[in-house]
Amino acid sequence: MIALQQLPSTNNGAAPTPNDIAKMITGRPHQSHSETRTYLSCKLKWYYQYVERAIPESISAALLLGIGVHAAIELYYQRLMASEPLPEQDELLHVFDSAWAEQAGDTPVIYSRGQDHDSTRELAVNMLAAFQESEHSKPIGQIIGLEESFKTQLHPDLPDLVGRVDMITYNESANELLITDFKTSRSVWTPGQSRDQATQLMLYAKGCEQIARDLGAEIALQFIVVTKTKQPKIEAIRVEIDPDQIERCTQALLGVFQSMQTGIIYPAPDPMSCSTCGYRQRCKKWPS
Repeated sequence: MIALQQLPSTNNGAAPTPNDIAKMITGRPHQSHSETRTYLSCKLKWYYQYVERAIPESISAALLLGIGVHAAIELYYQRLMASEPLPEQDELLHVFDSAWAEQAGDTPVIYSRGQDHDSTRELAVNMLAAFQESEHSKPIGQIIGLEESFKTQLHPDLPDLVGRVDMITYNESANELLITDFKTSRSVWTPGQSRDQATQLMLYAKGCEQIARDLGAEIALQFIVVTKTKQPKIEAIRVEIDPDQIERCTQALLGVFQSMQTGIIYPAPDPMSCSTCGYRQRCKKWPS
């Protein structure tokens, strides 16, 4: 474990910057929203994944399903953005299979009770078909970015925040730059889930402010949620930017970053999270 007192000064003797500290802890001179959420859910998992970079013992089928569906939808929008013929479902499923195989590799896959690879793939078939038939397969305005990376500074005492925006569209008539993030979910989101996830999009908006300024457009935010059900539902959920919520999140991130520097880690047992965690066996042996 790494403690703050181990951090070296810079070559000119100055105190290390937040980016220097982040690099000392994890090897990367920045932080991501997913890293912070992992730390908040379980400090030990964060240590294994982001500090030690340990290879997971297993991977959940739910995660692979989300990754594969996301990859297929990305291809669909790539073709749409390029004004090329849209992919048929067979091609989308090929992308799904390739993404699944690449992400899983030889790692054992954990399935939910009563599920296996074939039933999970059939679920992907239904989800992609529902997406293709939905109004969200033809977004309003012009797609100007897919999987766009960004880096922004939220606070002088925090490392740069990095992220990747799933899709950015520009609606000139509405003077709107719409940032969209795709999610897969076991069910339709409740208002509470929407509020819990909203901060992620608000932080992404911070990373896209320059694009909006260049276009003279107002930023708008939305999630598109695809349910992992036999009859999938596609729902767009708009998110209003709340400066107070961004400030509250920034203060929380400051606390998280300070906590990371202590080097104190421990497991946080939770029936829902632990059942699909890729480090369960190592966690059982902790602290050895």
